[in-house]
Amino acid sequence: MRWNFADSTLRWEESRKTRFIELMDLFWVEFGKVSERIYRDFNAQDYSFLVTWFNRRMSRFNVELFWTISRCDDKKLFLIITASGVGENRPIVETFVSRAPDFPDWIVQSYKPPLVRECSKIEDNRISGDWSDLKFSLQKCDDNVIEVSLYSNNFHGINLDEDVDNAIVLGEILLGEENLDKWIGAFGAISLTQQSGASGEELSKAEFADKLHAEFESLKDSIRNTLPRVPYHELEFEQSLSTLSLEHVNDASRTSCESYLPHIIESVMQRFIFHSCRFSNFDELFCYLKFQCEVTESSETFLPSIRKELDARLVDAKAGRCFGYGAGREYFFLDLVLSDIERAREVISSLAEEYNFSRSSWIKFFDRYYMCEWVGVYHDTPKPSPDEAW
Repeated sequence: MRWNFADSTLRWEESRKTRFIELMDLFWVEFGKVSERIYRDFNAQDYSFLVTWFNRRMSRFNVELFWTISRCDDKKLFLIITASGVGENRPIVETFVSRAPDFPDWIVQSYKPPLVRECSKIEDNRISGDWSDLKFSLQKCDDNVIEVSLYSNNFHGINLDEDVDNAIVLGEILLGEENLDKWIGAFGAISLTQQSGASGEELSKAEFADKLHAEFESLKDSIRNTLPRVPYHELEFEQSLSTLSLEHVNDASRTSCESYLPHIIESVMQRFIFHSCRFSNFDELFCYLKFQCEVTESSETFLPSIRKELDARLVDAKAGRCFGYGAGREYFFLDLVLSDIERAREVISSLAEEYNFSRSSWIKFFDRYYMCEWVGVYHDTPKPSPDEAW
């Protein structure tokens, strides 16, 4: 479901989004009437009313949204409304949570926070037990993700499927859902009898989670410190054009790629969890223009030329950059990093009119959270087919 870039001129799309927002506002009005009771019931470990209440109201949305309640401190509770791994619903969740008023004794969030400090007291319906022997190692990868390896005698070997599933749950509990979504590239789950390279110092139960979180945040900061210190439209490309092979990309309609930022395309191809925040400190989005166009020259001549022209226009508008191009079986592709989507759309639309791009031309996004989002180059651009993936 398109959300952030829903077209207000399309009656059906605007009506659907308006209805969702009405349901969100109704939810918060109704929650305000029962928030004190739910607070008391949760603290009394009486869950029957609150489970029924939440499940009935969340089912109104007819999309996969999830809720959970957890303790924040001695007084306040977290109410989490989350997409819980259904990345394409994250934009809806962010709007939902942003519309929540302040409630006494409650903190409303869109991600599950880190929940434990003592690994001997992990209580979760997905995992339980005494994990006080946990050790860890972290590794920063070239595509700006962090790989987390956990070591415990509760694991039965090296990266067995069930153990890795438990490590993922532990990662969410210890580091929080947002880090799991955006920054963790992979988990290792290794029995202590097989360990090598783990953080070997003996830690108290309370210190482990704090140390893991501190080292993880330090690695994130080190990644951010390597990113451009200005928006891309103020940056000169320092390296020459690189050719990337797309042969191993399954079901891709794109067959070629030339890029000034090859690490971006490589990360898109290697990871399911691409997020622009790992490559920009300025809320820019990495995306691509997918279009059809009748050309009289070869694509080897047309694409470098159109990339250069679009890049210059985007820079002049301070809207972004065009950092690469490619061709496919039916479409051409121009790779973009944009700081202002609407201004960029105006630039692209003007160029498209001049070069007679077909109506089937879209801006589409690499980010996992924007899998269902698209922006039409023209106001009458049709919705792309679901099978028209990159």
